[in-house]
Amino acid sequence: MPDADPPELPADLPPRLPAETPTVTTPLARMLNVFAAPGAVFDEVRGTPPARSNWLLPAILSALVLALAALAFSASPEFQKQWRAQTEKFQAGQTNAVAAGKLSPAQAEENRRVFASVARPAVLISLAVWGGFVFGALRVFWWAGVLWAVARWFLRRPVRYIKTLEVAGLTSLIATLASLVLVLASSPTGAGAAGLASPLGGTEAARGDWLVILLLGAMNVWVVVVLGVGLARLTQLPWRRPALLIFAYWLTTDLLLALLAGAG
Repeated sequence: MPDADPPELPADLPPRLPAETPTVTTPLARMLNVFAAPGAVFDEVRGTPPARSNWLLPAILSALVLALAALAFSASPEFQKQWRAQTEKFQAGQTNAVAAGKLSPAQAEENRRVFASVARPAVLISLAVWGGFVFGALRVFWWAGVLWAVARWFLRRPVRYIKTLEVAGLTSLIATLASLVLVLASSPTGAGAAGLASPLGGTEAARGDWLVILLLGAMNVWVVVVLGVGLARLTQLPWRRPALLIFAYWLTTDLLLALLAGAG
């Protein structure tokens, strides 16, 4: 029996359109567009194969800027003043321990020698710089893990870790900009905290500190919002729920860190 001819389609039906493919942009374009049009950037991330440039370059930039921020902080007069106070407190504690009979003079002298060798300015600055570098790189992978966990366990929309890593990497550029602002605000020769304070030439340092804190807080909220946009585009859900979950995580961790700092 011959095969039946396929039914004819009505002539007034529109032609079938090919599946829409996302526009592929350059790595530099994605890194710039995440500041202005994150939704379009993350649509491209979702619809294209994984690109190492989406997370590797931002992670390197984050590490370098955090290392620079750590260097600026550890070399600042305020940090040096606080460290001298801690050193004097340690020396006084050793003297009091000897006077109370808790330590022998030889033990106290050995403790002072070890403290002096470890707490040299060059050693402290090196530790701060390397710590900033490692933290700057690792925070990209941490954020990616948070997005992956939220998508899998709270949104019930599992996504690949490499995709959340791309979103976290591109979003980290905003946090890197915030860190760079902090470095400039801490520089005595740059746009320092007092210089941001008022148009009077920076005579209100305390007020300037508050302006820097408010600016950094606003940029933190910006990071949370963009992470929410990225997670929404990956899971193809409305923006509100992913953003609220990311905001709840951010607020909870900040409160816990504040409580731990207060307890210490």
